Formats: sequence, C-alpha cells, structure tokens
Amino acid sequence: MPRSSLAGPTPPAARPDYFDSLADLAQYASQPRDLLARRSAPPVPFASTAGPPRRDARSNKLVVCHDYKGGYGEREDERGYTFQWFHLCDTFIYFSHHRVSCPPAGWIRSAHVNGTKILGTLIFEWDAGREDIVELVAPSSPTTKRFSSFSPRYADFLVDLAVERGFDGWLVNVEVDLGFGSAKEGAKEHARVLLGWLVYFRAALKKRIPHAEVIWYDSVTAEGKLSWQNCVNELNRPFFLACDSIFLNYWWRSEQLAATSQEIQQTCPDRAADVCVGIDVFGRGTLGGGGFESWRASHAICTAKQATRNPSASGFSVALFAPGWTVEAESLGHSLATPDSFAKWAADDAYLWSHGAPTPSVPIETARQERQRREQRGVLRARQLAASLAPVASPLPISERIPDPPTFDYNAPLDPLPGSELGVSHRPLASFFSPRAVPCPDFRFYTNFCAGSGHRMFVNGAEVDQSDTGWTDVAFSSPQTPELVGVSATTTEEQAWEGTRAVEIKLAGAADEILVPFFPLALPPLPAGIELEAWVIWKPVDGLSTTVAPILSDDSTSLSQLSVDTASTDSKDWSRTTARLRCDVGTLNSAIHTLSLKLSNGAAILVGAMGVRPVEPATARPVLASLEYLPAESVLRWQIDYATASAVTASSASLTAHPPFQHFHLFVRDKEGDKRYLGTTFESQFAVARRCIEEAASIVVQGVDDAGRLEQLEEGEAQLLQ
Repeated sequence: MPRSSLAGPTPPAARPDYFDSLADLAQYASQPRDLLARRSAPPVPFASTAGPPRRDARSNKLVVCHDYKGGYGEREDERGYTFQWFHLCDTFIYFSHHRVSCPPAGWIRSAHVNGTKILGTLIFEWDAGREDIVELVAPSSPTTKRFSSFSPRYADFLVDLAVERGFDGWLVNVEVDLGFGSAKEGAKEHARVLLGWLVYFRAALKKRIPHAEVIWYDSVTAEGKLSWQNCVNELNRPFFLACDSIFLNYWWRSEQLAATSQEIQQTCPDRAADVCVGIDVFGRGTLGGGGFESWRASHAICTAKQATRNPSASGFSVALFAPGWTVEAESLGHSLATPDSFAKWAADDAYLWSHGAPTPSVPIETARQERQRREQRGVLRARQLAASLAPVASPLPISERIPDPPTFDYNAPLDPLPGSELGVSHRPLASFFSPRAVPCPDFRFYTNFCAGSGHRMFVNGAEVDQSDTGWTDVAFSSPQTPELVGVSATTTEEQAWEGTRAVEIKLAGAADEILVPFFPLALPPLPAGIELEAWVIWKPVDGLSTTVAPILSDDSTSLSQLSVDTASTDSKDWSRTTARLRCDVGTLNSAIHTLSLKLSNGAAILVGAMGVRPVEPATARPVLASLEYLPAESVLRWQIDYATASAVTASSASLTAHPPFQHFHLFVRDKEGDKRYLGTTFESQFAVARRCIEEAASIVVQGVDDAGRLEQLEEGEAQLLQ
C-alpha cells in the first residue's frame, strides 16, 4: 500500500507466497492458519459476465508470463515494475523458480479488477526437482510400487492454496527427466501416472473454482524425457488434452506452426485457441529475435493458417514470456529509481506495447540485434564447414572438398525478418489483441489511472507526499485506457487527482466536438428502471473554456440520458461532470457498454478519474464509529457505520453489501495543527509505528467513495495508546 516514511516500516507478511519444496508446502498445509491473515490488499473475486469478453470474439488470446527478477521483488519504499497491459491479457501467470509460486495478493487484485485470470506456478527443475516430481505423484511409496498409481495429496494441497488465496489456477512446468534414481527407472510409467494426476488435479480444481485453468508447459514428453517439442505432436499431446491449454516452448518456426495446425485438426479441431505459442521477449531462440521485434513472432502466430475450412475458427493464442525485459535488458540500461529514469523506461514500454513514438533505445536495439543475427549466421556457417570436413562426411580428401555454398560473405544482406512483407518497421503488440471489457458485476467501475507505483502521491488534486526512491503497491493500480482514437493521449505524473497520475488529452484536429471512447465495460443485464451515473473528474490544461460530458452507450441504445451536470470540486481548477442515465426497458443479456468522453470547445484537458455507479436512494452519512491502535501489532484499526437520519450517533446496522469507500487515506495532525500524510489502504486498518501515534494530536481518516469523492471522517483524538 502507498505509505510515507512517517508511518514506519510495514510488518512482515503473515504467510509465505512461495514454497521451495513440496515438503515446505506439506508443512504449511498441516498447520492451522487464519484464512483472514493480513494481506497487502483484500481479495477481489474473478468476475466474468455472460457476454463476450472482447468486441471481436475471434481475436487471438494473450497469455502473459511474469518473470521479473525472480519474482516477489516489489518494495513499498522503492519504485518497481508493474504490468500496465491487463486490458489486453486473458490470463496472467505469476512465475518464479521456487517450487510453488502463488501470486501475491496485490497482483491478484490488479488482475481481477481488469477481468484477467491469474495463475500460480508449479515448477520442477534441476536435481531437487527430479526428487520432488517423484514425490508429487507417489509420496512415501515403496520403490517397487512407486508408479503403479498416483496420490492426490499434493493436488489437493494446491487446490486448497488457490481457493485460500483467491487465484485462478496453475502453470505446471516439469523441466526434468521423469523416472526414479540416476537411471531414471520407470520413466514411461512415471509419465503415465503424472498424466492421471493432471486429470485429477484439473477436475478437483474446477470443482472448487469452476473458471480455473491448468496450463501445461511444453517440456517433458509422454516417454518421460525432457525434450521441448516447440509444437503439438504425439509426444506432448496427452498432456495438452489433460489440461486446459499448452504453453509451447519458444524455439518454433513456421514449420512447427503448420505441423501443430495439422495435428490439432486431426485430433481436437476445436482447440486451436488452447495452443499458447511461446515468445520470449529476451529473444532466446525466439523467431525474429524478441525485444522490440517481438511483434514479428506475434504476427507469425496470429496469421498462422489453420488446417480447417471453418472461416470463423479461432487461431493460436500468444504466450508472452518476460515482458519486464524493458526494465531488465542491459542494452537498454533502464532504472526506475527517479522520475526521469522511469519516464524513459515508460516510453520504451509504450513503444513495445502501444503506439508510442520510437525512442533513442530503438536504433541501439536494432543495431544490437543485427550484429547478433550476423554472428548467428557466422556460427551456422562454421558448423556447416565443420560438418563438411568431418572424416565421415565424404570419401574425398579434405583438400578436394568444396563447401556448400562455396563462398560466404559475413556482410551480405540478412534474410528478411518475419513480417517484412507488411512494409512496416514496427507494430505494437497491442495491435494483435482486442482490448478486454472490464467486468462490472455490480454496475460499478472506477479508475484513477494509477500504475501501482510512483514518486509522488496526490489526494483530491493536491500533492500530499513525495519520495526520492518512490513506492510500489501493485494492488493500487487502476484500469488503464486502451489506445484512444482521434486524440493525442499521454499520462503525466506532474499533476493528478487521486494517486500518481492523470491522462492528458489533446484534440488531434480542429474539430469542435469529438467523442473519445475510453473503456469497454461488461455490464450485467440491466433491470428496468435502473439509473446509472457516469462521471469524470477533469481540469482544462490551457485555460480555455471547455465542455466535457461522460457517455455510457451500447449498440442497443438501452440507456437514455436524463441530465448532465458539471460542478466544481474542493480542489482548484478540477471539475466533476456527471451524466445520469436510465434504462426504461430492462435487458435480458449482459452487454458491452463503452464509457466515452464528449469533448467540446477545448484544446486540452487532464482526466484525473472516471467511473460508473448505480444511483441508489440517499443513505445516511458514513461515520467513524471506532478508532483504536493495537500496540502489539503496530496497527491502527477503525470501523465505519452509518449515521441515522434522526441522530448523529452511529447506527448499529452493519455495512451494506458494497463498502461505502473504494479506499482510505490516513493523515496525522501534529500539535501545531499541520496535517501530514501517512498512507493509503483498501482495508479498515493500517500499520503505523507507535512513535507516530505518540507524537500525533489526532488521526484523520479520509474515505474515497465510488464516485471519486473524498469524505473526511471525523478526526479521532490520539488517546489511542490508552
């Protein structure tokens, strides 16, 4: 959670996010534990509506595999990498090289808010992995009966773990030879039992989490050998069919795509989209070289012809590994430590993913990859020469042998790269995938465009904190805008309404009025008579008179506009515009609505926050019913109730199903009367150092509601240590 240095350090997490062995997992599973143990963020369940997740149902799916510096590196006192492209991503895998890796709570929340599934990783590598893959299916079995059947013990543990933490399944990556002992005895039997274990595991997982996924990594074969196939064939097909999808290794070429298409058509013609073809952004064996050229492999995957006559058949999916390359690549030399260095990285990340302008890194990377391709061509030539000169290669004496081809020019033009036929030097990854609609199961949507990290913090349009090293809290990231059409759109961290940044919109042409689609939203069926509010908080950039109106629409025109009102806020220059809408005739099905802004008579604005919410009957004002400090835990805890209509005292009624606030900001007021920022949290508690409480005159709790409004709850006098 965003927190200032004044609040002191965060207490350590109450439970581990990873386990280095199956024995560690078994020990954890055997211990009683509080399922509501302190988390970095309260869980948000994965929500999927019955409507289509994308406007183009035939769009290729995207799986992203996070592999950033080994995982689990986010720190609250340092700005780190966060993923800002969930709106393009169907499934996100949190990957590390620990045996069992659970996604941290903040990553789960961020994925689910965007309607993206998030998976943990079960991986077996090296010698310890060979021991544990035997233990996985046959714990404590006699050697003679070790692979006669499988035990469900660890499958059940992994299912419990996903349910407990609230994530959506597992990537299973077995990168060791199967079998027992150094002789790898019983490798085929081990593979057969592992296959049965996968079938059980997937069924048990879906029984508890119906939408869950199990993805198999293309590694070990049905013969029990570690051998990456880079395609679907008879050696890995059994594992693919036992799981929801397969993540192919990265060393494929066009021949493997064609072979996979043929195999799918012959064995499971409706499952092409379940083949996730791997791309390593670091380029290790990837077609086209990875990096900024990763789009070339995406192009090859998304345009691969399927061996079917059905024109509406889905194509292969893309599995993108390690998009954090934009930070980690030594050739780019990026750091996120300062605002300027972060901005340079963000420009490169935008160029890779979106329609960002070419950056100074692009020619550097182009030259590096060209050198690498020439070196690889030279290595291949050397191998050909070595093979042709081998004694068994020909009966001719070595002096009479002629290489094929006889000459080699290191500086000769390189072969065209995949995608060269398009006549463009670059395509962003976003151009291959339609944006996902954000699920709004309770008709609510909120974003302040925060990326989940920053060097500054704004509340109600005012800067309340600044840090030289920055902060990271993935849970505090908000949905990001897809590519905006017809305008110039950039993010700025110099000003913001709430969090760390705002979106600056400039009209690209001289049009007096333009409708700018921002977010596709997946809404449930609309009851007859329901009223919704679409709202936006904004300010003009150039001081010109500007008109802004939020629009919520779908293809059926089911919503009629009742009113549009603009009012000033408590913060200078920021305004709130609210459109009230009504559904007179209810709808039977879920549908995708578009949240847009209509801009008139203006050149540029900053958008600080926007959202949608149902209009509900006026309720009593929320009040701070209790505030206490727990010294043993160094935690400040409060409770929100509602003031009754007849009295200012707190009612005994509990909170409604929807909490009154999106999140809370905490401040201390010192004895001189100055208010200083402590931090921001989703929960009704916050870790604060005892010294801070002792020196405070009072505590201020501010809540942000689902319309982006800030309500300052009554100050609790700092008699908390009593």
